[in-house]
Amino acid sequence: MLNSFGLYFPTSARAIALHVSFTCFYMAGFHRYAKIGRWSEYRYGELGYITLSLISKSFLGWLVFGGSFQPDGDDDMR
Repeated sequence: MLNSFGLYFPTSARAIALHVSFTCFYMAGFHRYAKIGRWSEYRYGELGYITLSLISKSFLGWLVFGGSFQPDGDDDMR
């Protein structure tokens, strides 16, 4: 599927990439709760949450933004 920028990014790859980004966010929560390594420190845990949240939600926003310019198939493109 081509987007308005002419880039090909299949829908299944989008779903997998989004799932991986949000899974990393939940894994950080597990490490924080289990107090594994540096995650036991409050500041490190919060910085990790903020960083992963920014990355995953920005990625989701770009997927929605890029998907909103997809042709819907109803337009006559001749």
